[in-house]
Amino acid sequence: MPKGVYHHGPLSKEHKEKLNAGWIGKHHSAETKKAISTTHLGRVSPLRGRHLSQATKDKIRAKHIGKTLSAEHRVLLSKSHAGKVLTQEHKNNIRATAKAHGFGKWMKGRKSPEDVKRKVRIARVKSIALNYGACWPSYNPRACEFFKSFDEQNQTKGQYAMYGGGEFYIKELGYYPDYFNDELKLIIEYDEPRHYDDQGNLQEKDVIRQSQIQSLYPDFEFRRIRGE
Repeated sequence: MPKGVYHHGPLSKEHKEKLNAGWIGKHHSAETKKAISTTHLGRVSPLRGRHLSQATKDKIRAKHIGKTLSAEHRVLLSKSHAGKVLTQEHKNNIRATAKAHGFGKWMKGRKSPEDVKRKVRIARVKSIALNYGACWPSYNPRACEFFKSFDEQNQTKGQYAMYGGGEFYIKELGYYPDYFNDELKLIIEYDEPRHYDDQGNLQEKDVIRQSQIQSLYPDFEFRRIRGE
């Protein structure tokens, strides 16, 4: 073949393997990486808008099944994403893509056993404790104002977030009731709209939560307050 003339036909399998072997373990210098980046700046990938066939997707997945990243690779990935914040537009694109491809549908309708949920709650509380209390259960400031007013009117002192010294923890269940008063034998849950469905019925998980708490404290009165 004359010098400077190249055959542009498809490469043989042996040729491809030889080329790949020649690049194993090699890394571009920072200068080369910058030059490559500058060369491709502004270019639109010819693959944009194209969709892979299901057979190709299955082939790609099969190729990666069972593979695990090395510790070095994981550290590099972690460093490359450190400090990065996704824009709202990027988040919306991710959600749209997931919805279009049906990601997460396999979990729809599935429910974890109550014993598993309880173990997860308790494990989470232990994790918080080991973190020196840097994270506590979320609370509603309006609920705290309500509980404060309730205590003042009834000359009592219950346990709740903000003014009540922190929510009471039921270690057997992994729950933090919104308000717990041992003196009055009273437990109060302050429910935001999300605790009810479109028909105004209490969500199933809240019904189960109340039932479990009442079983553990049968001599306590359990009240629900519908708030904002």
